[in-house]
Amino acid sequence: MKAVLTKLYIAVLVLAPSIATADVSVSSDFHRWAMKNQSVSVSAGNWVAYNLDVPIRGAITVDAEIQNNTFDDGSAYICDETSYRRFQQGQPNNCLGMNRTRQRINFTVPASTPGTYYLILDNSFSMLNSKQYNVSVIVPDRMDPQVRRGLIELLTAVNQHVQNTFQAPSFKLSVESCGQANAYSVRSTGDIVLCSELLFSAGENQSVGMVIGTLFHEIGHSLLNLWGLPNFANEETVDEFATYILLQENDPSLLRDYIDYHERQNSWAQASQIIQQGGTHPLSAQRARNVRRNMQNAPEFSERWNRLIYSHMTDSSLVSVVRNPTRYSSVSIAQQVLRTRGIAW
Repeated sequence: MKAVLTKLYIAVLVLAPSIATADVSVSSDFHRWAMKNQSVSVSAGNWVAYNLDVPIRGAITVDAEIQNNTFDDGSAYICDETSYRRFQQGQPNNCLGMNRTRQRINFTVPASTPGTYYLILDNSFSMLNSKQYNVSVIVPDRMDPQVRRGLIELLTAVNQHVQNTFQAPSFKLSVESCGQANAYSVRSTGDIVLCSELLFSAGENQSVGMVIGTLFHEIGHSLLNLWGLPNFANEETVDEFATYILLQENDPSLLRDYIDYHERQNSWAQASQIIQQGGTHPLSAQRARNVRRNMQNAPEFSERWNRLIYSHMTDSSLVSVVRNPTRYSSVSIAQQVLRTRGIAW
């Protein structure tokens, strides 16, 4: 995570001075993967256990898919130290979980005190068949203070950049634990929450562009909403906004990271989930293709967005466009907006 944070500094801190503001907060608590998509085989009549280091109070979440085509039932429990010893000895215990559940086991239990907990995958009820599990476990943890300070400075720089560049009410940027790798914009205020699980997933994948692209995707939701535009909730529109912003930074590696992240996702699984539960996001494969297409048509794509964005930029940022244009700037459009405001450049 620290390596990714360093790269994020390089990519973003040049945008604005790092001045602490009340509009940025980073929680010291988060959730991390203790196990992620780990394949486990449990032979008939047996059980296996895994130690889980839980340094703070919180919640432990278990997701285990039983991959057997037939006899697809399994059991999983979380035990504290005392209950685990009782389980080993076949005694009554306070282990919590799900017993002989078919296909998928998913539950959350409280970790009321810090310490060592145990995940048990139990196949002792089966006399003939081994069970194949794909297991993920999320546990509460405390963020490294240096990482937290870095994230506060990073979000402060982004927040300052947005305030200096765009005409819009201020909104808050925060990092919180959500229990999943996600991010969202609050419609009523424009406040943005980056889930700490998303940041640490980016750390695992060394994906700076994914974090920055996701952040500006959510900023797109917030700004278009605060500007009163009708398409603020359209996911493809705000993906375009994020692409537009990253193009202005003239760092192709960020957009390549963003594309690579979406291409690594399981679009088949996403399609199945949308069919069953609904959803507003395009499939990750579509999002990657859209970003790549807009990159390939960057001059026209940027000019179309410049016509919208420049009318919502601050006077000083428009003057900067005129005086110090970059590759995808539209000087004539900036001058036209400044004329309507009676601003000389």
